[in-house]
Amino acid sequence: MINPYSRIPHAWVVTVVALVATAIVAWLMTHSLALLRTPEAPKRIASLELARDAESARKVIDSWKDGGIEAAKTSIRLDCLFIPAYSTLLAFIWFGAAHWLRGRVPGLPTFVTAWGWAMWGAGILDYVENWCDYRMIEHGATDSLARISSVCATVKFVVTLVLIKTLF
Repeated sequence: MINPYSRIPHAWVVTVVALVATAIVAWLMTHSLALLRTPEAPKRIASLELARDAESARKVIDSWKDGGIEAAKTSIRLDCLFIPAYSTLLAFIWFGAAHWLRGRVPGLPTFVTAWGWAMWGAGILDYVENWCDYRMIEHGATDSLARISSVCATVKFVVTLVLIKTLF
């Protein structure tokens, strides 16, 4: 399996740049995310991402009517910058681990490299979820958009959290 860490000269630089970008975009997101916590959206934007049907999504979106709608749109836009940063950071941590394990533990580097690629897969799911969420905010929630967003968010969160917990 192709490991970008082994093929890019000074791959650690990619990891550091991704770390800095992740931190900067996360900091930029704090203001808009703070405006999105309501009783109907206790998990802020994630409440919309995980809404399983149109009715649940509408309740979340309606709870943001007093200024939260623009904050939600801003959060989604910033997330589109956050996705390549966090997914590349986590992917390159895994790719780096696989590179280090090469020749030490047979078979394990391939498995660890696959986890790195899974992070970019989670990033793609995050973009699909963002598209569904933005569409629901702009044009109204539908069961299909809510389900697609919910499935993408659930898989993304599971993959990301499992990988993070495994690392730390």
